[in-house]
Amino acid sequence: MKKNCKYTQNIESYDGTQLSVEILDQGHLDWLILTHGIGEHSGRHQYIYDLLKEHYNICLYDLRGHGHSGGERGSVKKFSQFRRDLQSLLIYLRNSHEVNSFSLFGHSMGGLILCDFMQSKLYTKVNIPIKSVFLSSPAIGVAGSLGRFLNFLPFKIHQALSGAPVSFSMQGLNDYSYLSHDSKTAELYEKDNLVLKEFSSSLLLKLVKTAKKISSRNLNSPCPVYCSVGSSDQIVDYDKICSYLESQDDTYINRIEGGFHELHNETSEYRDLHINFIKMSLI
Repeated sequence: MKKNCKYTQNIESYDGTQLSVEILDQGHLDWLILTHGIGEHSGRHQYIYDLLKEHYNICLYDLRGHGHSGGERGSVKKFSQFRRDLQSLLIYLRNSHEVNSFSLFGHSMGGLILCDFMQSKLYTKVNIPIKSVFLSSPAIGVAGSLGRFLNFLPFKIHQALSGAPVSFSMQGLNDYSYLSHDSKTAELYEKDNLVLKEFSSSLLLKLVKTAKKISSRNLNSPCPVYCSVGSSDQIVDYDKICSYLESQDDTYINRIEGGFHELHNETSEYRDLHINFIKMSLI
């Protein structure tokens, strides 16, 4: 256990997969764990340190198949492996550091993973209170024409495709300009060698299947849930996110009119609303 420093190490998940973890331990008893989105890596969320390091020890990690973590690139056998990795990480932190409570922060697919983690009640096996959950543009539904196509696929076809070992380019899925109104975000995303430009089609289909499951059931969160989402997000479904979370208890939604997907990388008129809501929710 190290204190008063930031360091990176690998930890072993439940099935032996190595997860790359970055930890800032400043002696706080409350911890914040951030889960990133599909295709990206934890290094794209370094802003969270400056924002919350005075109040939390902070842990960022790369999802399996992403960044510096182990596992097949851009692929997963079962979507539930992500929630079990999160459980393994929390248990590791509990056993190796002083922990009073956890707060969970998830962006895009990371937000969906947190919803899956809560619905599965895996947090009960960690035996440390979850203080709060923050969802940043959570992938509770996929937006645009691709989302409509995937959502209306017949069940048998969806099941067959989710097991198909084919890959496609993310450039065909998303126009990077829809990440933010700031053009530099798309440029940096394109140049980032750790960002996956290609991933298994089955991963996206498993994501959509999990989103359908999540949105058909109560979240059953053990703590308050906060969510920021932009009304002009072209990657996740703004209306579906708001409709679902409005029906849940102890949930608070920050609707950012005109905001795109990566609110933390947005121009100031959108980013400031997002950052202020994070502070209000988690501090």
